[in-house]
Amino acid sequence: MNGFSFGEVVITCECGGRTTVANPAKLDAITCGACGRKVAIGRRTMEETESREVESSQASQTMTIPEKVAVAVQLVREEKYEEAARIYESVLKERLDHRDAFYGLGFCHYKRQNYKESLRLLNMAAQMGHSGAERLLNKVRGLVPTEI
Repeated sequence: MNGFSFGEVVITCECGGRTTVANPAKLDAITCGACGRKVAIGRRTMEETESREVESSQASQTMTIPEKVAVAVQLVREEKYEEAARIYESVLKERLDHRDAFYGLGFCHYKRQNYKESLRLLNMAAQMGHSGAERLLNKVRGLVPTEI
């Protein structure tokens, strides 16, 4: 990497997939978790990150709901719960009756230890008939402090 160093950065692939890299000075490239492409890390990539984030945001606006949910599921698998939550929220802005988005968003809040919000969202998903929501809901109920 020829002597220049970075702190923690976000690398954005052409597909819009984002990966946080803690010390990119030690890497030449990463593999995009969304599409599997090799993304080179270098001065040019780092300088383009901000403009790619804007492009990625615009691309997510043109994605279909199933595509957005698929990206969010992949982000959850990568334990990127905050990013996944933003996508699930955008799905719910388009379709307030999307039980998978309620479940996914509830799961993200559960993993981030926001149990009250998780409980609310999982209740919504369960009422809509999401098959996994009730199981996770039982776990979350035990984690939410009861108010006197």
